[in-house]
Amino acid sequence: MVSGGSVGQESTSRRGERRLRGRPPAGAEPVGQVEIMQAALDAFAAKGFDSMSVRDLNETLGVSHNYLHRRFGSKLDLWRAVVDHWIGGVDDELHAIADRATPGDDPLEVLHRVIVAFVTINCRQPALFRLVNTEASLPGERLDYLHDRYIGPSARGLAALVARLAPTGAFDSVAPTSLFFLLAHGATAPAAHGPLVAKLTGDELSSEAIDAHARWVADLVVDGLRPR
Repeated sequence: MVSGGSVGQESTSRRGERRLRGRPPAGAEPVGQVEIMQAALDAFAAKGFDSMSVRDLNETLGVSHNYLHRRFGSKLDLWRAVVDHWIGGVDDELHAIADRATPGDDPLEVLHRVIVAFVTINCRQPALFRLVNTEASLPGERLDYLHDRYIGPSARGLAALVARLAPTGAFDSVAPTSLFFLLAHGATAPAAHGPLVAKLTGDELSSEAIDAHARWVADLVVDGLRPR
């Protein structure tokens, strides 16, 4: 499961951030880090790695044609920075939720909190789902980076939670990998397919609808795993 309080906070700060008009003061950055990361995520998600043009992204950001190259290096380096910024934020928040759990907490309730946070974060940043979904189908160094740094450790963490729940009678017939894909790809899909959701419901998911969807998914999974 792969963006955290940091994502929500950064999204808020981005909305409040204003682009400077004219020449920036000496020593000032012409565009903020959060704005770069959002624009780059959107570009990689919309066009894929090979078709994404760094020159076009520079133009979108209103900076010089070699600004991103000077700041990040190669396009792959920029892609890694985007992944670390967004997916690293997801991991930080999910780990924070798990770390706040005490030995006496019901493991299923901890799982419920993790699911709500994971689904909510990813549904509010659908470009992240699109990026991961695209790279997950393409073997190579970018998938290796995603797996080795984020997806693999997250899957192992989920497997450890499954092992902790086994004595309760939950997960007796559920493979951790199946649960992983259910949450990482199925539960976050609606926000990533906004136009289809609009056709099915008449409107794209609102913030309130995302919250309700995340709770419903968590309730469904956790209630289904409780020992009968």
